[in-house]
Amino acid sequence: MDDGSTPLTDERSDEGIVEMKCPGSEISTAWELDVYSRPVLVDGKKLWEVLLTSSDSKMRFVRTLPSSAVNSKAVRDAVESCIEEVGERGGDCK
Repeated sequence: MDDGSTPLTDERSDEGIVEMKCPGSEISTAWELDVYSRPVLVDGKKLWEVLLTSSDSKMRFVRTLPSSAVNSKAVRDAVESCIEEVGERGGDCK
């Protein structure tokens, strides 16, 4: 996501990783959500990631999930954690 022109802030927590480009500036209210499996195995099982990005690429949130925890509740929890950490809510989700 980083094009080299503006540093990112990277806040890591147990809830996920939030990267903010141009901290303090407004981010787009259109967010994009993706849930996908990684080509990484832990104890013989795939890791999954929940990725939320703002459409203007100023915000990126990633949470890793074990395959046994991939469900709609875990995705909802990730979205809610992102909203808490970013401090605002995206209006549209694609």
